[in-house]
Amino acid sequence: EVKTSRELKVSGCIGSCFSANVKTPATSENEVGIGHTSVWRLNSLSPSSTLGLFFEVTNQHQAPVPPGGRGYVQLVTQYQHASGQRRIRVTTACRQWVDATSQHPHLVAGFDQEAAAVLIARMAMFKAETTDGRDALRWLDRQLIKLCRKFGEYHKDDAASFRLPDEFSFYPQFMFHLRRSSFIQVFNNSPDETAYYRHVLNTEDCANALLMIQ
Repeated sequence: EVKTSRELKVSGCIGSCFSANVKTPATSENEVGIGHTSVWRLNSLSPSSTLGLFFEVTNQHQAPVPPGGRGYVQLVTQYQHASGQRRIRVTTACRQWVDATSQHPHLVAGFDQEAAAVLIARMAMFKAETTDGRDALRWLDRQLIKLCRKFGEYHKDDAASFRLPDEFSFYPQFMFHLRRSSFIQVFNNSPDETAYYRHVLNTEDCANALLMIQ
């Protein structure tokens, strides 16, 4: 189960899980992956299990998010141990809010390009499975263009002047390899191979997933 502070809502989850169909005040109406719920179930859980969780920032009653405040995410994991004992583990994380317009350097400094690439890869694979694969490619291109437009620095009519901050420098390279990988391209692969590759990527941690993408 995922719980959040009032400024955040849970959009969905991508991984080896399925929805428990439990809506809470933290559930978003905008679905990413397996959404419209704040509770998911897994057939098995191990120390190496990974899930991709997606959130959206909401303004309650049109009130802006206060700069300097903190947003909280809490994960409540209930499982049965091999000994037969039922256990609950609660993990809480918080991050400070920043204003995207006036505190742009803080936003850039907090960007994790490796984690972002893996999460985008999970979203692209989910789209490729549920829609036309070409739509997933076009979606990847649009996301990269949006990122470059927002954080890139360039002089008009001078393509050679384009620069990305160091925190974003490898992200386009990750997208280059992802577009050409077996996770998105299905040509010359059987459906079983494609399903296997995507399943493995969805279960690996960030470091291993990046190695597979590249």
